[in-house]
Amino acid sequence: MGAGYAAGNRLADTYLAATGQTAAQALRADSAEVIAATLRHR
Repeated sequence: MGAGYAAGNRLADTYLAATGQTAAQALRADSAEVIAATLRHR
């Protein structure tokens, strides 16, 4: 597993936890929103 995969996985997991969405619900989430939500949830 590469570092890029691990970082992306952590972003996705944090975004899902912060929003309460499932992966299917967040499939088309805007990347800027994913990053912003992740930074707010730290």
